[in-house]
Parts: sequence; structure tokens; C-alpha cells
Amino acid sequence: MKRSLLILASIIFMCFSCSAFADLDAGLAAFRRQDFKTSFKEFEMAAKTGNPIAQKWLGWHYEVGTGTTKNYSQALVWYRKAAVQGDRDAMESIGNYYAYGLGVKQDISTAVEWLRKATEAGSYAYPKNIPGISDNPAIKKRFDDGIAAAHDIFRRKAEQGDTLAQLNLGYMYLVDLSMMPQNMSQNQSQAVGWIRKAAEKGHAGAHGILGFMYAMEMVGERDQVQAAKWYQLAATQGNANAQYKLAAIYAGAGSMKYSFAKSVPKDIGKAKEWAVEAAQQGVVEAQTLLGVLLLKTGTSEKDYAEALLWLRKAARQADPEAQVFIGDIYVSGLGVPRDYSQAISFYRKAIDNSGSKFAYGRLARMYEEGLGIPKDNTEALQLYEKASESKFSTSDAPLHIKLARMYEDGVGTPKDDGKAFQHYGSAAVAGDPEAMKKLAEVFQKGLLGQKADLEKAKYWREQIAKGDVPK
Repeated sequence: MKRSLLILASIIFMCFSCSAFADLDAGLAAFRRQDFKTSFKEFEMAAKTGNPIAQKWLGWHYEVGTGTTKNYSQALVWYRKAAVQGDRDAMESIGNYYAYGLGVKQDISTAVEWLRKATEAGSYAYPKNIPGISDNPAIKKRFDDGIAAAHDIFRRKAEQGDTLAQLNLGYMYLVDLSMMPQNMSQNQSQAVGWIRKAAEKGHAGAHGILGFMYAMEMVGERDQVQAAKWYQLAATQGNANAQYKLAAIYAGAGSMKYSFAKSVPKDIGKAKEWAVEAAQQGVVEAQTLLGVLLLKTGTSEKDYAEALLWLRKAARQADPEAQVFIGDIYVSGLGVPRDYSQAISFYRKAIDNSGSKFAYGRLARMYEEGLGIPKDNTEALQLYEKASESKFSTSDAPLHIKLARMYEDGVGTPKDDGKAFQHYGSAAVAGDPEAMKKLAEVFQKGLLGQKADLEKAKYWREQIAKGDVPK
């Protein structure tokens, strides 16, 4: 009888959780199409079940007054609920509320505490400029006076050896690095000095922030070795964000984005170990990273099943990268039956959640090849264009090649030499040899509406010969 009750309770909980995630997905989809009344209702239902992402977004709706009446006090209530569950965006919002006295008495010291906590959790949080609020003369004066008073209080306590005051004071100088760049050198020195004092006393948050500062070139050159050292100290004390950052370093994730003066050798074994630690503490990015590592190194159905398990955990928390990877799994049939409909569903979720360029590109391919959906080159072209609208990176070169060919050949659109040339140019600038070769031919023969220009043709042939591919 007892066992039956436990099973029944588990089933009820699972159904309840699925409903909460369905409400979250519906809210995000409505938000994406700017149907704020619907997104408010959906987020409210999911928030009441305890979903921190829905709680955060519900707070935002109350803050901005979309889909409901503006109410800072109610916004703060829901931000607090999300923050208790570790949502760093909610922590940052609470910090800003205390900084400017929104729905609560203005208190700069408390604002600093919350903003620092958000940074320890993985955000780079500082008081944001809020139109109509932060530029209000009376509020700005109270803010400036509060900053000065909090600085004096923290300094006095820090000089007496108070660890938390040392960390908060250092953090205030760290914030000044972004708000007052003219004092960057002085602020940088003060920030490192005070945060290091707290770190030397074993404060995990201080260790994590120092790791962040070394990783982001706030302490001399970008130094991954020093970053890993400080993240390791924080990670061994259970700091979940530091565990994730350390996993990412060992996985080589940071090396794809930045160039380091000193780098840590890739170690997938250590990356997995720390990713597991952070993922088990609920760090969404770590859950996605762990799933990806298991996918890439897996050799058995068990490995693929575990990868999908972690990716699903992250996807349920609206992580677009995880949703894209799950879509890819269903397209490839890796460890699961191939299911194009499921893939399309996850790509659409990633688009609804964040407008992921990768999801737009994957969904475009489904339309272009007619995978699980009627073939539609016009829709494919529009989706590829959506993918190309996001911030450009060298990894986007194949996307621009694809668009260039579609415009050149009139696939899904009337022929358009100008747009074809534009996309070939974008791919060439990113270092794509095929695009460079095409531009050399274009200028050699005067194609795609361009005048023949032998000097430009020569230039692009030289780039190919030099292998001049930007990193």
C-alpha cells in the first residue's frame, strides 16, 4: 500500500512538473510574438508552481507593466522567489531595485550585496541605467550619496579585517571599472587588492570573482591559468558557478571565444567531473555542457541516454543551446529513433526562447530538405536570413555561402545578384576559402553586377594563397 502511494505521488508530481514546463514554454512563445497578456497569464501559472524562470519573467511583466499593471512591489516579490532558487538575473534585478528604491527603500549596501551575489552566480552585475529612473535628478542624487556612504562603511569595516566588507568594497571598485572607465587603472588595482584579501581568507565568492577577473582580462592579460586556479579554489568549496567555469575551461570552451596569454590544456575527464558537480547543483549551462560532452565522447547507448537526460533538464529550463542539441539528436537518431517532428519542435522552442541563430539555421534546413515538414525554399530562405541577422561570427560563413547561392540561383526567391554578392563578401571576410575564390572570379569576370576589377581579383587570390583565415 505504501509503495502504491509513493508511485501515485511520483506520477502526480511528474504531471504537475510537465504542466509547469508547458506553461513556461507557452509563456516564452507568447512573449516572442509580443502577446504580453498571454505571456503574463502563462508565466503566472508556471510561477505559482515554483518555476524560477517563470517567476523571473513574471517579475519583469510587473516591472515593465506589459500584460498587466506596473507594480514594482509585486515585481520584487517574484524576483525574490526566483533569486532564492539561484536565478542570477533575478538577483541582479533585486540589486537594481535597492539601488534606485523601486518598491523598497533605497539601500545601496543591500544593492551591492545582491549585485555581488549575482556576479558570484555567473553574471557581471552592476547598477543599470533605467530610463526615467536612474536619470531622475532626485533619485540620482540619493543614489550617488548612497554609493559614497556605502563605500565609507565597507572601507571602514574592511580596514578592520571584515572579510565580507573587503569583498563588497572590492566589488564596488570592480563595478566602477564599467561605470567610470576614466578611473580604470586605479579601480582595477583597488578591486584586485580587496577581493584578494577576502580570497586569501578562504571566501569562495571572492575566489570565483577573481577567477572571472583573470578570465576576462581585468587583471593584466587574459590568463586562463590564473582563472582556473581561483575557480578551482571556489569549486572545491562547492561554488556551483565556479565548478561550471572550471568545466568549461577544461572542455576548451573558452578558447573558442578568446585568445589567452596563458592557456590550460584541454582535459575532457576533468571537464566531465566538474560539469557533473555543477549540473547536480542545477547550473543550467553545466547541464548542457555535460550533455554535449557525453554526446561527443559517448560510445554506448547508455552514454547517449545520459546525455539526453542532462540536455532535457536544461531544455526544460528554457536553455536554447540544449534545445538545439536535442533537435540535432532527433535528426541524427543518435541513441533515439530518428524523429524530425520532435527535432522541429525543439528548434522552434529555442527560437521562441531566445531567437537562437543556430535554431533558425537548423529549422531552415528542415524546410529546405523537406525533413518532417513540406519542402519550402521560400520559408527556408527567410529562416536562413533570420539566422544571419544575429551578431556575426566566423562560424557563420557556411550560412552566408548558403544564402549567397540561393540568391544567385533564385532558390526560394527571385535572383538577386546584389544580395548574393553581399553574402559571399560576408563569408569571405570570415575567411571562407570558397567565398574568396568566388569573389576572385566575380572581380575577374565582372559577375553578380560588379565591374571587372583585376586588382581586387588579385587581392582575393592572394588571400587564398596566404591562407589568411581570421581566427
